Amino acid sequence: MFDLSSRTAKLVFGGVLVVIGFYLFFPIYWMITSSLKGNAELYRVIPTFFPQQFTFAHYWSAIAESKLLVYLGNSLIVSGASAAINTVLAVYAGYSFAKYRYAGRQPIMLFMLSAQMFPFGSPPAPPFRSCCRTSQSRSARASRQKRRLPSPMPFRRCSTSRKKRRPAASI
Repeated sequence: MFDLSSRTAKLVFGGVLVVIGFYLFFPIYWMITSSLKGNAELYRVIPTFFPQQFTFAHYWSAIAESKLLVYLGNSLIVSGASAAINTVLAVYAGYSFAKYRYAGRQPIMLFMLSAQMFPFGSPPAPPFRSCCRTSQSRSARASRQKRRLPSPMPFRRCSTSRKKRRPAASI
């Protein structure tokens, strides 16, 4: 695939790997070091790359002063139950596809496999973005506001090109 027999090719490839690794792992490093800094050091104008004084106060406040452990427990229960149910259903579906021959088996199997390729929230995104570029979003938003219904899209609303008018200054 790649010819890395020469020394310069190895150096260039290694340099590219270092740049990609820095790009991928620096945010994780920054998150961890920022969590270990005190408030004064955290909000300095000129940031430090390594904490001058380690503190675990942020972790303590997240665990002791909030319901973080309850939330994590709820997430663990929901994700564990979902994984268990999906595994049981997948075992039965896989057994059915492997063992039995019936009409429609091939299209159903292809549909199930193709459904696994896309994340859950990605299908509504392209129609929403195309709707944002047209006036459809304005009319739909106005009708929802009249009826006081929530927005059907799970992400933020698109910004329109219209600027909000400022009220005239009173004299």
